[in-house]
Amino acid sequence: MPPRKKTRGGRVVFEGDSAHQHIIVVDSDDMRHLYFGSSRMGSQTSVFIGDEAAGRDEDLVAEYSGMMLVGLALTPKNREILLIGLGGGYTPLIFQKHLPDHHLTVVELDPMVAEIAGKYFGFAPGGNVDLVLGEGGEFVEGCRDGSWDQIWVDAYSHSRQPKQFTTLKFLNLMRRKLSEGGVAAQNLDRQGHRHYDNQIIKTRKAFGAPPMILGAFHYHNNILFSLNSETRRLPEDEAGLLKLVRSYPDRVGPWSLSQQAKKIIPLSSSSEVARPWVSSFASGTRH
Repeated sequence: MPPRKKTRGGRVVFEGDSAHQHIIVVDSDDMRHLYFGSSRMGSQTSVFIGDEAAGRDEDLVAEYSGMMLVGLALTPKNREILLIGLGGGYTPLIFQKHLPDHHLTVVELDPMVAEIAGKYFGFAPGGNVDLVLGEGGEFVEGCRDGSWDQIWVDAYSHSRQPKQFTTLKFLNLMRRKLSEGGVAAQNLDRQGHRHYDNQIIKTRKAFGAPPMILGAFHYHNNILFSLNSETRRLPEDEAGLLKLVRSYPDRVGPWSLSQQAKKIIPLSSSSEVARPWVSSFASGTRH
């Protein structure tokens, strides 16, 4: 491997091309970042490194993971969980360390991403976490109906989901593969406004109800939750979500699910499309 390169954005510890994408790993101060593409537009995974990593606010590096974990409190049956997209392996590591009674299957398209997750981010499949190399949509299609209690799609890159995960056909397929009362979660970048809005509309059509949305304070991630149920609906406000969350253990590793639940975004009363609140860090308020 060539020597590490120091750039204005940090020290490059890995850079290379897989069959699918350009991949960069960068150390910057006390953090390590994984990027797909040469532009470094939004990290796929960020982690604290070094002696001061313990006790740091994980919302500052992996807020989307904390929000996705809220899905565990939305249904009493959450034993079998499918995650599409490995990244640096942050979420699977949470399952290995803190959720031993939940079985997670991760599907990753790019073998080089799996290698990098192991070498630079400490992830290795085993215990309650399985890793499958393959295309996520094809994997879901090959599963028997009703086989998953939760399906989490965390595969976007460069601010967009891969096209195969944005179709109504895939969303209908995902619902069919969920057990009764099962939960679907999608990690989206709300900056891609047209694509984001379209995904909400299609998700509502596939699941027969508006998605419940959590919005990140520190990043541009929004998590869309949908329920495979003809009789139940997901909460529409913070009070309803907190009631559900409190029926589940609040702490999952570094995360408080009740704190994550406070990031719920109500649907606009005048549109099918959810408009995210914008965080104002100067005032500490949402407006």
